[in-house]
Amino acid sequence: MIPFRTTSRYLTGAALTLLLGACADSAAITAPPPLSPAPLATVATGDVCSTIDFNSFTHGGGVTTVTAAGATFTVAALPYAGPNGVASTRVVARAFDTDATSPLEDRDLLWKPEIGGLCTACNGLGRVLIIEDPDGFASSGDSRFGGVMRFTATAGSGTFYIKQFTSVDQDAQGSAAAPYFEGLALSLFLDNSTTAAVTAPRLGNGTVATVAVPGTPTFTTRFDFRIGNPEVGYDLGSGAVDNIQVCRVTTPPPPPPPPTTPTNPGTGTPGYWKNHPAAWPVASIVIGGRTYTKAMAISLMQAATKGDKTYNMFEQLVSAKLNVAIGNDASCISAGIAAADSWMARYPVGSNVSSSSAAWTSISATFTRLDQYNNGRLCAPHRG
Repeated sequence: MIPFRTTSRYLTGAALTLLLGACADSAAITAPPPLSPAPLATVATGDVCSTIDFNSFTHGGGVTTVTAAGATFTVAALPYAGPNGVASTRVVARAFDTDATSPLEDRDLLWKPEIGGLCTACNGLGRVLIIEDPDGFASSGDSRFGGVMRFTATAGSGTFYIKQFTSVDQDAQGSAAAPYFEGLALSLFLDNSTTAAVTAPRLGNGTVATVAVPGTPTFTTRFDFRIGNPEVGYDLGSGAVDNIQVCRVTTPPPPPPPPTTPTNPGTGTPGYWKNHPAAWPVASIVIGGRTYTKAMAISLMQAATKGDKTYNMFEQLVSAKLNVAIGNDASCISAGIAAADSWMARYPVGSNVSSSSAAWTSISATFTRLDQYNNGRLCAPHRG
């Protein structure tokens, strides 16, 4: 037998017999059939997701902040007014331990059979979030008049969505004829929307349901769980939420620019570049880690001698870099340019490297390849 809650405590004696007789009538309110779960929200690759539970809070402990998806949310309880039209002054959302043994007023949130617990599906659920009852937590647990559980993100935290949550103790809807038959809907609202993103199915007293949010509706400021309707002047029913899966939308990096197709205007030899300064696409050039102005580089190219191979390497490397800079294909010479640059860092212009030295032997093949490239014999044509 399931006890039903009045505005203060469970009915007993004649009052309970009268209510049970009314519920046995053919017109009695019954819970709707189970609903098919909605499809889960789509989680985009890279989105940050995590689950809010309340197991870190003590039984009856106030819940004022939680973290999820890398953001902090403040938590507030906004109780609805009771039949007397007066709203509760107890505005703290609290953690309720479904494994506890009190308050017995809330057997529909307790699972232990030895105390008459009604929520067998709560076994293993741990602590859940409730709105404190006007009579206080110690005696009455969660609010019989419903209300709003509000989660507000720190400003500027990003864009979020809810994948799913756990709804606890959502019962059949009450009516004026049976005002103490617990429970109105628990619905999820996002930001300032007046339309629920999803409403938990009312499956019966002391039940637990995983509620998936269809689609991926997003929010930036807050999300609310609303239990019942503030315009109804009778018991709205208790309820709890847990395991709220929150995701933060991440902005993917912009796609890389499409590869530049070489225009291949044609390569020039050292003779061309040192005699056509106006054709240079740059005002300075880095060779071997050293920066040379255009005038300095041309002067060294014009001084190239066969006695010191560093001059020869310098003029070929300068020419190759300028040929690449004006848009010629570098796929066949980039490795050679890097090798020559490294060599010239070790042997800068004027290092007196002879053609018979080991230093020159180690780089001569690269020198030959640079000369071939600058003469249009590799992957880029020679200038017309």
